[in-house]
Amino acid sequence: MAGKATPKVKNGVDKKETAISTTYIDDILLRIEKAENDIDGVLSALDSTNEYLDELGLRTKKVESRLGLG
Repeated sequence: MAGKATPKVKNGVDKKETAISTTYIDDILLRIEKAENDIDGVLSALDSTNEYLDELGLRTKKVESRLGLG
């Protein structure tokens, strides 16, 4: 056994370097970009919905005041 030096593994985890391929990174970045675009679409749809709800609220108040309800 003399001359053999093997590093001991602590806690059962071997510290080997793991290489991440650029294809994998590009795939992750593409998915993140797609998710951001989807989120932007949802937020813009919510903004337009809020505008319609505000307009509907104003119209409702006008109708209520004409009917003497508000």
